[in-house]
Amino acid sequence: MSVYGIDTEEECRKAIDELLAMVDRAEEALKIGSKKQKHDVAALNSCLKGLFNSNRHTYGPGMSEVEVAYFWPAVQDAYIRLRESAIVL
Repeated sequence: MSVYGIDTEEECRKAIDELLAMVDRAEEALKIGSKKQKHDVAALNSCLKGLFNSNRHTYGPGMSEVEVAYFWPAVQDAYIRLRESAIVL
């Protein structure tokens, strides 16, 4: 059983890499003052909102072991990084 369809460490690594790439793009856009910054931050925010909403009522028992151990902490870290970066806006 899984909330995000991540049942293996390989699937988890791929999902985390995609999430980290979004965070990196948003942070880089903010750092250089890119005109894309609002788009990149909004895309990351939308992605994280969707991930949080998917998990809203299923934390723990609904997630696979890999999601609990690796993916969910990565989602929470991305959210914190977004909030820290968004202060710059």
